[in-house]
Amino acid sequence: KEPLGPNGGDNRAFLLQSVSSTIVQAFPNVGTKVAEDFVSGMFDPQKDHSLFKSHVRDFLIKMREFSADEDNDQLFAKDHEDEQRRLKQLSLQERAAIPGLLTKQEQEEMAEL
Repeated sequence: KEPLGPNGGDNRAFLLQSVSSTIVQAFPNVGTKVAEDFVSGMFDPQKDHSLFKSHVRDFLIKMREFSADEDNDQLFAKDHEDEQRRLKQLSLQERAAIPGLLTKQEQEEMAEL
């Protein structure tokens, strides 16, 4: 295992410091502490996919790089689709409780869910 830093030492610490400083240089509005917290959170092995996504979103919001011109919907598209699917399923279940209220197409959709 070859050390990455110029003085040897811990590769993890060097990588965290290097990525943090790169973020601070690229985005002057981001403080050093915010960048370090973000980078250490990115490399946290305890985070699952949803926690990682939430961590990245929180960082992007802290950066305040969002503008009205940018299309930021892709950050939340999967969550929005899941919520729409859940609401549709809930609506179908409520309607299915009343006999004869579902159309044949809705009954087929209900079977697929």
